[in-house]
Amino acid sequence: MYALKLPYTRKGFDLPQRYSLEDFATNKLSLWGWIWQHCDLSLAQRILEVGCGTGDFWLHNINRLPRTLRITCTDISKFVLDKFAIRLGLNRQFSLQTMNVKHLLFAVNQFDIIFAHNILHLLDEPLQALLNLNQALKSQGQFFALVPTTNTHRKLYQLANEIYSSSIFAKLYEFDSIESVLSKEFVIAGKYQYQNEYHIREAAVVVDHIYFMSMQQGIHLPKAFFQAYEDRIKQLIEKQGKLIVNGDANLYLCRSR
Repeated sequence: MYALKLPYTRKGFDLPQRYSLEDFATNKLSLWGWIWQHCDLSLAQRILEVGCGTGDFWLHNINRLPRTLRITCTDISKFVLDKFAIRLGLNRQFSLQTMNVKHLLFAVNQFDIIFAHNILHLLDEPLQALLNLNQALKSQGQFFALVPTTNTHRKLYQLANEIYSSSIFAKLYEFDSIESVLSKEFVIAGKYQYQNEYHIREAAVVVDHIYFMSMQQGIHLPKAFFQAYEDRIKQLIEKQGKLIVNGDANLYLCRSR
């Protein structure tokens, strides 16, 4: 039985990890290591990430960061920023700020590189957010946008939607082309495709993922949902031996027009 506590905890303030799914990945190069291979931070001085979550990208690559780099990370959720701060510890390279990507409070031409990981497809008005990001980016800067495909984690969200019908799940796999929106504000200089599958054998990992996704968006789902969802995942794993879930993603390298 899934013992959900409100507020959810595993060990004190140890919140569930969004990407614990990576333990079941077939691609042995992690998503965060793969992104690092496509960006060069060596000449950058100031970097911004919007929708940073619990900081998985930075914590995965923490030993690779140039010491002179200054990194600002924002998220609309204080819930995840608090977790990021605990995981990060004392590191003066980082500034964590609660902020909505649609209402950024940064000067024009402030950042050399901006990252947006898995956030643009969730926005009701992505073009307004892109306008704000373009203004904050230096004229010769780079903007990296990580975007899931409409198949990414689709099976997990469809199963959740069957149990608790809600737009919060549907919009995770039913969204318009981000590429067409990106091209209105930026020049797309490169597109890289990450291919991955998760062969999941532990239902709790999937429940953690769904919990985190809902909390990140400020949605508090009832305990009965998580119990029903875990039971459904367990049934599928017992029947099939494992649950196979798509984990593909697209990374866009963009420059200001």
